[in-house]
This record gives sequence, C-alpha cells and structure tokens, in this order.
Amino acid sequence: MQDYEKTREQLLEELVQLRQRVAALQAADQSRRDREDRAPQLLEVVPLGIHGCDTEGRITLVNPAQEAVTGYSADELLGTYVWDRMELVSEKEAAAARLRSLLAEQPVPSPYFSRNVRKNGEVYDARIDWNYRRNSQGQVVGFVSIISDVTEQKRLERELRKSEQRYRMLTESTTDMIFILNRAGDVLYANPSAAAGIRYDADNLVGLRQEQLFPPEKVKKHLENIAGVFETGKVHDEDAMYHFGPDETWLNTGLMPLRDQSGTITAVMGVARNITDRVRAEVALKQAHDELEKQVEQRTAELARANESLRQSEAKYRGLVDICPDSIVVSDLSGKTLFVSKQTWKLLGVPEQEELVGQDTYDYVIEADRPRLMANYADLLKKGKRGETEYTVLRRDGTTVPVELSSVISRDAQGRPMGAMAIIRDVSERKRAEQALQKEHRTLKHLLRSSDHERQLIAYEIHDELAQQLAGALMQIETYWHQKETKPHEAAKAYDAAVTMLRQAHFETRRLISGVRPPILDESGIVAAVAHLVNEQRLQYDLKIEFCGDVSFNRLVPILENAAYRIVQEALANACRYSKSDRVRVEVVQCNNALRIKVQDWGVGFNPAAVRDDHFGLAGIRERARLLGGATIIESAPQRGTSIIVELPLVPREE
Repeated sequence: MQDYEKTREQLLEELVQLRQRVAALQAADQSRRDREDRAPQLLEVVPLGIHGCDTEGRITLVNPAQEAVTGYSADELLGTYVWDRMELVSEKEAAAARLRSLLAEQPVPSPYFSRNVRKNGEVYDARIDWNYRRNSQGQVVGFVSIISDVTEQKRLERELRKSEQRYRMLTESTTDMIFILNRAGDVLYANPSAAAGIRYDADNLVGLRQEQLFPPEKVKKHLENIAGVFETGKVHDEDAMYHFGPDETWLNTGLMPLRDQSGTITAVMGVARNITDRVRAEVALKQAHDELEKQVEQRTAELARANESLRQSEAKYRGLVDICPDSIVVSDLSGKTLFVSKQTWKLLGVPEQEELVGQDTYDYVIEADRPRLMANYADLLKKGKRGETEYTVLRRDGTTVPVELSSVISRDAQGRPMGAMAIIRDVSERKRAEQALQKEHRTLKHLLRSSDHERQLIAYEIHDELAQQLAGALMQIETYWHQKETKPHEAAKAYDAAVTMLRQAHFETRRLISGVRPPILDESGIVAAVAHLVNEQRLQYDLKIEFCGDVSFNRLVPILENAAYRIVQEALANACRYSKSDRVRVEVVQCNNALRIKVQDWGVGFNPAAVRDDHFGLAGIRERARLLGGATIIESAPQRGTSIIVELPLVPREE
C-alpha cells in the first residue's frame, strides 16, 4: 500500500511537470507566432531598405523601403538575383563569388559597398549590412541584407581625398622648410625642403630633438619660443643666423600653434625660409591627413563631424598659405584662376577685396611672356611638374616685377589632371643684386684696363728713356775697359759719358717713381704732394697753374691719399695736355667731413657723353671716387672749358 501511494505521488508530480512543459511550449509557440505576425509589420515601417535572398542569391523578400531605394516594385525584384542591379560587371561577378564563399566558410558578417543602378538609370553608392538566415537546425537557408544609400558620404570622402592630395602636393613642392614640433621641441614631421635646408637625412629627422638639429646657442631660445606659442597661442616670427656645416645661413622663421577640434594647442608648426640671397610656400600636416583619413572611414552618423573637421582643416591650411611669403595661384586646366593667396594681391598691386577667381592667369604676365607661359603650361600638363621658370608680372599700375614660378599638376583620386598649382616668388631683389654685381665686374674690368694702360705707359717710358740711358752707359763702360790700356784719353771720355748717362738714368728713375707715387706723398701728405705735382707741371708745360690747399687734418689713410693724388694727377695731366688753356686752377680743400678736389681749365672743352671707352682717364677718376664712397662731377662743353670736381669722405690716419 505504501508503494502504491509513493508511485501515485510520483505520477502526480510528473503530471504537473508535464503540464508545465506543455504550457511553456504553448507560450513559446504563441511568442513565435506573434513575432512572425509582427515581422511583416516591421518590414513595412522600417526606413531602411531590406531584402532577403536564398542561397542562390535570388531575392525572396523585399520591404517597401527597398522598393523606394531601387525604384523597382516588389514583383519586379522577387526572383531576380541580388547583383542584377549592380553597375559594373566586375562587381556582379565579385558578388556571386562572395556568396559562394560565404556559404562555404561562413565568416563573421561584415558590411561591404557597391555601386547600384536604380530603375531610372541613376547610379548610387550602397552600403550592405547582412546576416545569415538559418532554419531550426541552424543550417544557412539564405541571407537578409539592409541597404543604405551612402552616395553623399562617398562624395564627401572623395572631396576630402582631393583636399588632402592638393595640400600634400603643395607641401612637397614648396621650397620653404616646414617642421611640426611638440612641446618638448621634438620633430614630429619635416618636409623634404627642411631636410635639404638643414643638410640632414630626411629618414632620420622625425623624433630628433632641438639640440640635435641646431647649434647650442640657439636651442634654449628655440625651446623658449615654442613654449611661448603653447602658452599664448600667438604666432612668433624672427630672423636668425644658423650654422649648417661650414656655412652661415640666415633663416626667416615663424612658429604658429596647431589646435585640435576642441581648440587645444597640440603642436607647433615652424616655417623657415632661407633668406641668405633673398631668392626662395606651403606645408601639409601629416597628422591632419591621418585624421582626415580616419574620418572618411566613419559611417553616415559621423558625417556632421567629418564636415566640421574638413572646414577646420581647410582653415588651417589657408592660414599656412596666408603666412607664406610667396604667392600661390591654383588654376583649372584652361588657365582660369581657382584660388590665390594673400600675397598674390600684393604682387599684382590690386586691393585684396578684388575678385581674382575666374580671371585668366595668362593676364598676370606681360604680353611678351604670354606665348611662352602657354607653351610651358602645355608642357606642364605632359610632365606633371615644372621647375623654376622666370617671367615678368604686370602690375595694376603698369609697373613690372620679375618672378620665378614653380608649378605642379593637381590630380583627382583617379590620377586625372584637375588643374595647376603654382608658387610665384618675387626675385626683384636678386635681380638688382645681379645687376649690381655685373656693374662691379664692369668697373673692375675697366680699372684693370686702366691699370694696364698706366703700366703700359710706364713701360714705354722705361724703354724709351731709362732703358736707353742704361744701355748707353753700359756701352760706354765696355768701351772704357777696352781702351783704358791702349787709349787712356778716349777711355776717360767714355767713362765720363757713362757716369753722365747713369746720373740721367737715376734722375729718370726718380721721376718715374715720383709719377707713380712720389715720396713726398708718404712723407708729408696729400697737400704737399699736390703742391709738388703742380710745381713739376708748371716747369714741364710752362703753364700758369694756380693751387689752393686748405685743410685742417694732418694725414689721411694711405689708400685715400694715394687715390686723391692719382685723381689730381690724371685731371691735371689732361688739362695741361689737351685743354689748350692758358691757365689751370687746382683746389684741395676740406669741406666738413669731405675732401673736395677741383681741377678747372678755361680751354677747348669737350662733350663728356662722347668720350670713347678706350679713354681711361675720366673713367679711372670716377671709379676711384666711387670705390671710396665719393662722387664725381664732370662739367664741360666745347669751347667752354672743363671742371672736374671730386668729393671723398675723410678718413684720418690713426697716429
């Protein structure tokens, strides 16, 4: 009986458990039916395009949003393959191969992109998020996909890539040195011009500290400037001299803060330009490029932030372009202006508010340069890059400016040319320096020719006078030695003749030395030397020569005394030889801090503009005065006499 009761209780307990299991199964079945009833409703209202397909890729399910996206009705889509509406054959083949791979390997679902075609022929970019459809045994029986139209996102990504490529090309092509530094002064980025400018291996620049790049006396100041930019957020500019190897190099350097999206200063950008010869503008930030690359990978929900980042990046690069000392012009393939930097308005001499976009870039140069600019632009389109080429820019006021232009072709993401980017540098100062150097070369050549002429005259005088006298004396001495035993009387005459000739040679030697640099000039100074010269010229030419010497100084530096003497000597010799004047006046007077020399005659005169190049006297006077910082005035006209006035700055001799 007890066993019966025990069995009965067990059966009742099992019956209760069985009823509970039946109730749970009924509830689960009802829940499944409820989900199946709700699924079509969700497909009807969900805003994303959804379709399902079997394992062959045939569409078995389409919601209204998918009909709206493709333009096809559900009847037109059901039974077709999911890749039938892809744009490219290669994408269709890839989609079919992907489906087979998914069935075989069953990887973790991940989204992919394709370009699809709507019923009206419009092509759009689609993002496909998918998952497996499985039966109750867990077997894959198909796929379900969510289709998102990401055409606008892709367009923004392409625009971002274009912007990045344009500014990177500008950074790589600029001749200015660009660095990005952290607070400690470590190099985070350096462009090729920076590596070349400081004579360093570009591969090893990143990560270097200031003390590894610059002389010790510059490091502390550099670090202080970098810290100042981090603390104040203000741009810092200075000119400073550096030693790179054995050479001294002057750089114009600028430091500006770099900020993140929150406005926090994260780094400092330094732009350095070699201004040693004033002849050499854009930089790109690698960190900003990396940030942009990450931003373009974000989904549609991040588009607003990507747009804001793009605007900040463009503002950052525009700031870099604006501080660049060279002009930057971007044009399209036809030569129409798309963008100009601030320096361009200054270069062209037009107000900044004037619109230059849309103007023909060929109008920026003089008419004679336009055919060459057009030909070079065509060559640029073929080669992709063109080095420094000289042109003449035409300014608004009609004046011209010599420039050097370096250009590069900008391309889109597919590598197709979009236009040209040019960096234009004003080389007026370099041209003036070249002209000044050429003038110095001509002056030096003229002085050398004048010096050769003077040496030639001295050689003629030595040959015609001194050499002849010495030769005659030598012959008389030889005669003396041959006749002193046999003809003593004739030998004595020869000896006396030789002595006379030697005395004449000695006198001629002193005269030549006095003509080049008289001893009295070294002994007594310029006034006494000129007085002695005037007295010699009176005796030689039997001419009335007035002399006025009025100075308060004692002695001048030797080079100034010699130059002043040679100027008086040349001017006085010309007056005595060629003026045909009955009198000449020579003045050597002190006027404040200048020595004033004046040689005047009242003779036949001449036209100073008609003097030939092979007449070195007047040119020698001018160049001697100019080299000593003085000035020369030559006043003359036919039959009106000549006045040569030279003023030289006084440099007294230190006792």
